[in-house]
Amino acid sequence: MNRYFGLAIIFFGVFLMIAFVLKERSQEFAIYESNQRLNHILTNHQALHVYVENIQKPVIYQLKSEKKLYEDFFDPKVLSFTYMARNIHTIENEILKKNNESLKYYKLASLNPRNQLNRANEFEKTLIEKFNSKELKEDYKEIIEEDGAKYLLFIKPVTANQPSCMKCHGDPKDAPKELIAQYGDKNGFYEKLHFIRAIISIKIPLQKELDVAKRYYNIVLLIVFLALLLIYLIIYVFMQKIDKKMRRWRDLPISTSLRGVTIVDLSTKT
Repeated sequence: MNRYFGLAIIFFGVFLMIAFVLKERSQEFAIYESNQRLNHILTNHQALHVYVENIQKPVIYQLKSEKKLYEDFFDPKVLSFTYMARNIHTIENEILKKNNESLKYYKLASLNPRNQLNRANEFEKTLIEKFNSKELKEDYKEIIEEDGAKYLLFIKPVTANQPSCMKCHGDPKDAPKELIAQYGDKNGFYEKLHFIRAIISIKIPLQKELDVAKRYYNIVLLIVFLALLLIYLIIYVFMQKIDKKMRRWRDLPISTSLRGVTIVDLSTKT
């Protein structure tokens, strides 16, 4: 086999190996960027939850205890974290849509929701059961594909029911009358203490990050190709020069090639 062709095969093999590694790294970059976006969403979500539970609700309860607000007052706009979170995410998606940004999917999926929009599907129901049985101990994360598009799916359990939760999720007789009037006395009640009643489900499109990663992948791959081609050409030219000199040496007449070489007759040593 021609050694130049063999050299080309070696360089092509190196190029394919580098292309494979770069593709894997570019996809990892896209997932990393989506994870950063997800962490930002979760941080905002957790901050909102802390604010509602530790600051907003205590103020409402304080107003009730001081008789500045009647005891049976209930408005989901200020007392239901689920209601607030869902509507905030809806508003965020409206803003993202105006800015031509990819939308995110958010759902607080529950086995026993007051609003049927939050009813867990079979997949979500299975995960809630696994979180409660401790079969699943960590947040669930997966790359999924829907209608030809890839998404990062993240599912996290909400904090298990605390004593403060039972006022609105325990026995209906302990709940504000306005809550009963709005939602009835069945859905969202009779839950157990320390039971994980819901999961946060967030789905983020990966297409934008994948497109960016693909663009960088193509640029870097082109640079690598040109660099390898340049190295191959340098080696090729160098080897051509060596071969040319070797051919010229072989084509020289024997008398010329031996000119300047002293021949000794071993029999006479002269």
